[in-house]
Amino acid sequence: FCFDCAAQQYSKQQSQNSAEFQCPICRNAATEVMPLPDIAINPRLWFQFLDVEGKGQIDKNAVVQTLEAMLPIDTENLRESLQEGVWAQWDKAGNNCITEREFFDSGGLLEWVRRHQHELRAAEVRGAAPDLQQEPEKWFKHWDVAKRGRLGKSEAMRALCEAARVSSLQPRRIKTLKEGIGAVWQRHASDEVLSRDRFMKRKVADELKAIIDEVKA
Repeated sequence: FCFDCAAQQYSKQQSQNSAEFQCPICRNAATEVMPLPDIAINPRLWFQFLDVEGKGQIDKNAVVQTLEAMLPIDTENLRESLQEGVWAQWDKAGNNCITEREFFDSGGLLEWVRRHQHELRAAEVRGAAPDLQQEPEKWFKHWDVAKRGRLGKSEAMRALCEAARVSSLQPRRIKTLKEGIGAVWQRHASDEVLSRDRFMKRKVADELKAIIDEVKA
């Protein structure tokens, strides 16, 4: 639930003079409605908020429901990626729970959420990218954030993920993009970077568009 929807549900039950308030999903008793703590400001409080039983761990269902509520991610992709190995990176003990230590570990859930939030903020600042084929030079400048007249594989990966609407929750599509970009870089890049001149003269935009189309098919 977002906070507003939860508050409305709580108010509705109050207006019905209910003796006991219940969560409309799990039907457990609820005494109040509280906003989820900001994980960027106080990650430990965020963890404790989800650790409703005070056992020093949060279960898989709580994590999934929380991520669905706080991030603009596809629910189906999230659950599929968790089955394919993402959850195992967070739950190293393999007991369907994440301890506080696992939460803070390198490569853990906290790091994953912060990376996604950083990407979302960066995308908002950048704004929409120009069309790759219609305006290739403007597209190049848009993704050349450092304004050095060159792109690395990481910038290309970010650009193609956005164009193809691929997230890190889709490992198979990510692999296809990486392989495609690697092949393009091998043909056209120098010292692992692709210059603006080579990008324009060799019509690399057409090759990148073909990779996007393959992933979206």
